Amino acid sequence: MPSFIYNGAPRSYQAKNLAKYERSIRDVFSKLPNPPALETGELFGFVYYFNAKPNTIDADNISKPVWDSLKGLAYGDDSQIMIRYAGRLAINKIAAIQLDITNMPDEITDDYVNALKSNSDFLYIEWGKFNPNLFCFGGTKK
Repeated sequence: MPSFIYNGAPRSYQAKNLAKYERSIRDVFSKLPNPPALETGELFGFVYYFNAKPNTIDADNISKPVWDSLKGLAYGDDSQIMIRYAGRLAINKIAAIQLDITNMPDEITDDYVNALKSNSDFLYIEWGKFNPNLFCFGGTKK
Protein backbone atom coordinates (compact mmCIF):
# COMPACT_ATOMS: atom_id res chain seq x y z
CA MET A 1 0.00 0.00 0.00
CA PRO A 2 1.44 3.38 -0.96
CA SER A 3 2.25 5.81 1.82
CA PHE A 4 4.47 8.76 2.63
CA ILE A 5 5.29 11.31 5.29
CA TYR A 6 4.51 14.97 4.76
CA ASN A 7 6.50 17.24 7.08
CA GLY A 8 4.29 20.08 8.22
CA ALA A 9 0.83 20.76 9.57
CA PRO A 10 -2.36 20.15 7.58
CA ARG A 11 -4.50 22.96 6.22
CA SER A 12 -8.27 23.03 6.00
CA TYR A 13 -10.33 24.47 3.16
CA GLN A 14 -10.78 27.69 5.09
CA ALA A 15 -7.01 28.18 5.51
CA LYS A 16 -4.96 30.77 3.71
CA ASN A 17 -2.48 29.41 1.18
CA LEU A 18 -4.44 26.20 0.55
CA ALA A 19 -3.17 26.04 -3.03
CA LYS A 20 0.44 26.29 -1.80
CA TYR A 21 -0.21 23.49 0.71
CA GLU A 22 -1.72 21.24 -1.96
CA ARG A 23 1.24 21.92 -4.29
CA SER A 24 3.66 21.00 -1.50
CA ILE A 25 1.88 17.65 -1.00
CA ARG A 26 2.08 16.97 -4.74
CA ASP A 27 5.79 17.88 -4.65
CA VAL A 28 6.48 15.37 -1.86
CA PHE A 29 4.56 12.70 -3.79
CA SER A 30 6.45 13.41 -7.02
CA LYS A 31 9.81 13.09 -5.22
CA LEU A 32 9.09 9.63 -3.79
CA PRO A 33 11.89 7.22 -4.74
CA ASN A 34 9.40 4.77 -6.29
CA PRO A 35 6.22 6.75 -7.00
CA PRO A 36 3.22 4.43 -7.01
CA ALA A 37 1.19 3.95 -10.15
CA LEU A 38 -2.16 5.64 -10.56
CA GLU A 39 -4.66 3.55 -8.59
CA THR A 40 -7.91 2.41 -10.15
CA GLY A 41 -10.99 0.99 -8.51
CA GLU A 42 -12.23 1.48 -4.98
CA LEU A 43 -9.73 2.70 -2.38
CA PHE A 44 -9.25 3.45 1.30
CA GLY A 45 -7.38 6.49 2.59
CA PHE A 46 -5.70 7.25 5.92
CA VAL A 47 -4.34 10.63 6.99
CA TYR A 48 -2.92 10.85 10.50
CA TYR A 49 -1.68 14.18 11.80
CA PHE A 50 0.98 14.06 14.49
CA ASN A 51 1.25 17.48 16.06
CA ALA A 52 4.11 18.85 18.13
CA LYS A 53 2.23 21.98 19.20
CA PRO A 54 -1.37 22.19 20.37
CA ASN A 55 -3.89 23.08 17.67
CA THR A 56 -7.60 23.01 17.07
CA ILE A 57 -7.92 21.61 13.55
CA ASP A 58 -10.87 19.23 13.33
CA ALA A 59 -10.06 15.66 12.34
CA ASP A 60 -12.67 15.81 9.58
CA ASN A 61 -10.88 18.79 7.97
CA ILE A 62 -7.51 17.04 7.77
CA SER A 63 -7.96 14.60 4.91
CA LYS A 64 -10.03 16.30 2.17
CA PRO A 65 -7.32 18.75 1.04
CA VAL A 66 -4.79 15.89 1.02
CA TRP A 67 -6.95 13.71 -1.22
CA ASP A 68 -7.80 16.62 -3.51
CA SER A 69 -4.09 17.36 -3.94
CA LEU A 70 -3.32 13.75 -4.91
CA LYS A 71 -6.09 13.57 -7.51
CA GLY A 72 -4.58 12.63 -10.84
CA LEU A 73 -1.32 11.48 -9.22
CA ALA A 74 -2.29 8.70 -6.82
CA TYR A 75 -5.73 7.96 -8.28
CA GLY A 76 -8.11 9.34 -10.87
CA ASP A 77 -10.77 10.86 -8.63
CA ASP A 78 -11.33 11.08 -4.90
CA SER A 79 -14.77 9.52 -5.38
CA GLN A 80 -12.76 6.24 -5.54
CA ILE A 81 -12.04 6.57 -1.81
CA MET A 82 -14.74 4.48 -0.17
CA ILE A 83 -13.55 4.97 3.40
CA ARG A 84 -11.34 7.64 4.90
CA TYR A 85 -9.76 7.71 8.31
CA ALA A 86 -8.38 10.99 9.60
CA GLY A 87 -7.07 11.71 13.03
CA ARG A 88 -4.65 13.75 15.04
CA LEU A 89 -2.46 12.86 17.96
CA ALA A 90 -0.03 14.98 19.96
CA ILE A 91 3.50 13.65 19.57
CA ASN A 92 4.11 13.99 23.31
CA LYS A 93 1.26 11.51 23.97
CA ILE A 94 2.77 8.76 21.83
CA ALA A 95 5.22 7.68 24.53
CA ALA A 96 2.30 7.14 26.90
CA ILE A 97 0.40 4.89 24.48
CA GLN A 98 1.38 2.12 22.15
CA LEU A 99 0.71 2.61 18.46
CA ASP A 100 0.61 -0.54 16.36
CA ILE A 101 2.86 0.02 13.35
CA THR A 102 3.32 -3.66 12.49
CA ASN A 103 1.40 -3.23 9.21
CA MET A 104 3.14 0.02 8.26
CA PRO A 105 4.96 -0.43 4.94
CA ASP A 106 8.65 -1.16 5.61
CA GLU A 107 9.85 1.52 3.21
CA ILE A 108 8.25 4.28 5.28
CA THR A 109 8.99 3.10 8.83
CA ASP A 110 12.32 4.96 9.02
CA ASP A 111 10.67 8.16 7.73
CA TYR A 112 7.97 7.81 10.39
CA VAL A 113 10.47 7.24 13.22
CA ASN A 114 12.61 10.17 12.04
CA ALA A 115 9.55 12.41 11.84
CA LEU A 116 8.65 11.50 15.42
CA LYS A 117 12.19 12.23 16.58
CA SER A 118 12.14 15.64 14.88
CA ASN A 119 9.36 16.73 17.25
CA SER A 120 7.76 18.69 14.40
CA ASP A 121 4.29 18.42 12.91
CA PHE A 122 3.85 15.79 10.19
CA LEU A 123 1.23 13.77 8.33
CA TYR A 124 1.23 10.05 7.65
CA ILE A 125 -0.64 9.49 4.36
CA GLU A 126 -1.62 6.02 3.12
CA TRP A 127 -4.04 4.62 0.54
CA GLY A 128 -4.74 1.33 -1.15
CA LYS A 129 -7.30 -1.12 -2.44
CA PHE A 130 -10.58 -0.95 -0.56
CA ASN A 131 -11.52 -3.85 1.69
CA PRO A 132 -14.95 -4.02 3.38
CA ASN A 133 -13.19 -5.27 6.54
CA LEU A 134 -12.02 -1.69 7.08
CA PHE A 135 -15.53 -0.92 8.29
CA CYS A 136 -15.65 -1.65 12.00
CA PHE A 137 -18.23 -0.99 14.65
CA GLY A 138 -17.88 -0.49 18.35
CA GLY A 139 -14.61 1.45 18.03
CA THR A 140 -12.19 -1.44 17.60
CA LYS A 141 -11.23 -4.20 15.24
CA LYS A 142 -11.26 -7.71 16.62
